[in-house]
This record gives sequence, C-alpha cells and structure tokens, in this order.
Amino acid sequence: MAGKYEQLVDVHDDVVDTPEAQLEFQNFVLSSAEQNLTSGRVSPVRQPQQQHTPAADYGFSAPQPQPTVPVNRGAFWTVEYYAQFFDVDSSDVGQRMLASILPKSDFLQVIGEKPDLYGPFWIATSVIFALFITSSVAGSIAAYINSKSYKYEDSLTGLSTAVAVIYIYAAAFPAVVWGLGRYFSYSIGLLQLFDVFGYALTIWIPVSLLCIVPLEIVRWILVIGAFGLSTFFQLKTLRPIISQVQDKRAPTVVYGLAVATTAGLALTFKFLFFNFVFDTTSTST
Repeated sequence: MAGKYEQLVDVHDDVVDTPEAQLEFQNFVLSSAEQNLTSGRVSPVRQPQQQHTPAADYGFSAPQPQPTVPVNRGAFWTVEYYAQFFDVDSSDVGQRMLASILPKSDFLQVIGEKPDLYGPFWIATSVIFALFITSSVAGSIAAYINSKSYKYEDSLTGLSTAVAVIYIYAAAFPAVVWGLGRYFSYSIGLLQLFDVFGYALTIWIPVSLLCIVPLEIVRWILVIGAFGLSTFFQLKTLRPIISQVQDKRAPTVVYGLAVATTAGLALTFKFLFFNFVFDTTSTST
C-alpha cells in the first residue's frame, strides 16, 4: 500500500512538490451553474433577441391605424339629426323638472352639455291633456253644484285651444329670445332656451290638477303662484347671461318679455279652462 501511495504522489509531483504549492489556497466553491446541476435544476438559457422582420418584407402589408370618423348625424331636416336630442332617460328628465320647480341651482349647469327636446315636448303635451281633462272635470262639478238645468258640454275646442297656445309658447317664445340674443350679443343656444321655457311649464301640471277644487279664490292663488314660480325660474336662469351684456336695454327687453308672456299664458289658463262660476243658492230649490 505504501508503494502505491508513493506512486500516486509521484504523478502530481510537478504540481504539489513545493511547500508553496501545498500551502496555496484552493477555491472549492461551486459556481451557480454547478450548483444548479448538483441540485437538479437547469437554469434557462437566454436566447439571443431576434429582430422581427416587418410583414411588408414577406409580401404582406402591415395594418394601418384607422382614423377616427365622426358620427354622421344627418342633415337638420332628417330624423337622425333630431334623434340625438331625445337621448335622455327618465332620471335626467325628472332631475330637470325638479330643478324647474325648486330653482336652487343653475339650471344651465343641470342640463350641462346635453340639452334635450324630449322633456320640453313631453311636458308641453302633458300640460295640454292635463288642462283639458281637469277643466272638463271642473266644468262637470260646476254643473252639478249650480243647478240641474245647467249642463256642461265637453267639446274639442278647449283641446285645440290648449294645443295652439302651449305649443306656440314652447316653440316660438324661445326662438324670439334667441333672436334677441343675436341682436344684443348674448350667448345662449336655442336648445338651451327650449329647455328653459319648456321645463318652466312643469309647474302647470300639478296646478291644473289642483284647480279642480270648486273654490275661485283657491284657483286664483294657484294660478298666481304658478305664474310667480315659473317667472322666477326663467329670470334666475337667464340673469347670469343677460347681466353680461353691455347694452343696458337687454335686461329690460328680455325680462319684460318673459314676464308679459308668462302672465298672458297664466291668464289664458285661468279664463279659458278654469272660469267656472258656482251658484250655491240654486241648489236649495
């Protein structure tokens, strides 16, 4: 055994024969690759990044970004053009109706950049039928209270009158105020004005229902109250815009026209639809 050991030492005689070589520090720490191999893990080999060849090099054209095409709303005389102004839900209409009855905030901020025609049209139509139905009921009550000889006859004259008065007010009056804006140089859109004066009719729906009460003083109070609230809502909404006009005649003309038109509308409602005289003395016979 000793001879074999001596022979093994002789093989490495050129390496460890000197004392300096025997005392030299040897590094036995495994590298990361060797550690992975001994533990059974193989580190992923990084592949060189390949340069992607454009599709055009293979005979195919790369897809180009599509430009943004504006939605075609159609001409102003088409149905597609006006469909965008009816794109509101019941919550929007209800919020705007409430803002017209309780004018605490700026109504133009309530409608924002989304004015509509659905609300004004629906409210005007509702007022027409409310006036016609409630005036018919009030007339029947008046006929019953006064005497048996007094007969109230329904006719379509009241309905046609309500249609003419309310639709002309809701359509023509905003156009007149918009035309004055072009003259006095104040900035407000025609659609915003349709909303202002259209939603201002909201108060007449409950008032027409309450005017069925067979008391003349109550009817006058209701009509005057509706006139005052509707006028206040209109002036409060228009005031921030009209006050910026340099022409001092603008507030007088616009405010005066709004008050006069709303007063004429209120008197028309009172004398054409709720002008029933109750004679209680004739019921005793």
